[in-house]
Amino acid sequence: MVAVYNDPTAASDLATFRSTYNLPACTVANGCFQQLNQQDQTSPLPADNSGWSQEESMDLDAVSSICPNCKIDLVEANTPTAPDLQAAITAAIQAGANQVSISGAGEFAENPFTDFSAPGVSILAATGDDGVVPAGEANYPAALR
Repeated sequence: MVAVYNDPTAASDLATFRSTYNLPACTVANGCFQQLNQQDQTSPLPADNSGWSQEESMDLDAVSSICPNCKIDLVEANTPTAPDLQAAITAAIQAGANQVSISGAGEFAENPFTDFSAPGVSILAATGDDGVVPAGEANYPAALR
């Protein structure tokens, strides 16, 4: 999962969610969860941001619910800019992800991911935070094929 900025309570929030809903533990210690920066490293993580942290926790809970037995890599981009998001997506793939969910990221009218290829990897991104897109336009990264 790719998100923006650091959620300093991601691991503990995930543990609380999974415990509350009787899901198996998913922790750093058991190898189920890891939190990485956009360079595919555990530190330094990006700057904390409480507003974005709420989005990250909600998305972690959703990913965890959809696939309770999956390994979850949370890759945090430094900023919601296209170069940082592309770096975070690449880091997620380098960490072994074959499915990447991008959430809380910027929406772009033009494809900013010009240097990007990920054969065999499903990349999913929501759109609509900025309202309805006019006919004939697209929002990236959700419009990537």
